[in-house]
Amino acid sequence: MDQAIISLIVLSALGGFLSGLLGIGGGVIFVPILTFVFEKMGYAGEDFSKYVLANSFAIILFASAAASLKHLRSKNIKFKYLWYIGLGGIITSLAVAYYISVSGAYSKKIFLSLFLVILILSLLRILFSNKSGIEVQPSSVKPSQFAMIGGFTGIISGFTGVGGGIIMVPAFSNILKIPLKISIGLSSGAIFLFALTNFIQYSILTPIIMGSKYQLGFIRFDLIVYPLLAVLIFAPIGVAVAQKIETKVLKWIFVFLLLVIIAKTIVSLLS
Repeated sequence: MDQAIISLIVLSALGGFLSGLLGIGGGVIFVPILTFVFEKMGYAGEDFSKYVLANSFAIILFASAAASLKHLRSKNIKFKYLWYIGLGGIITSLAVAYYISVSGAYSKKIFLSLFLVILILSLLRILFSNKSGIEVQPSSVKPSQFAMIGGFTGIISGFTGVGGGIIMVPAFSNILKIPLKISIGLSSGAIFLFALTNFIQYSILTPIIMGSKYQLGFIRFDLIVYPLLAVLIFAPIGVAVAQKIETKVLKWIFVFLLLVIIAKTIVSLLS
């Protein structure tokens, strides 16, 4: 079996476990994994960033669909507000995907630099966040505020391949003061909409390099099957372990993970 595929299987198993352990997933875990794998497979040039983004969104699409179904059953997704978030994010993510598809200016280094910024901001938020204030219901929030957060998230998501939860959850809960469960539910639903938009966009584009017969546009179904299976198999194990560990310990595990990914991203930037 190809060395890159073996690396993907092993790293995906670890990523699936960590997604369950830390309650995260999508881009933050799998973008660095996909970056490593596509580097191993020799992808370069303008196709490199598109392959990483496209396959990250494909993983996020299926993972967020499962999460959204759970939140729907728990009544944590309020469709009235989800559409405002989705409209703002879909417009901006489509614009970003179009820009990346027609512009040769979006290089691997720019992609990794933006992803690095998101990682550092996430690290700072975990270390220094201090939620305070009275919680409010979504009905007291202006639709334009939901749309603005969705629009900004769509831009960041489109350029970096992250789902957007690391932006939306703190924005909804810390800035708008919406209850955390509803914030997470709205974020999961919006992430599904953003990922679906980008999935469709990248599936109809034509790559310079076609690496597999199981490929639709930039999406390599023969590769993303491993991360998807890893999430299904290893995430529940991570969740079970998380129930036995103190919240403070989980926080520092997450901090350590972010530091490792930041270091790996810097190495990729300098190489």
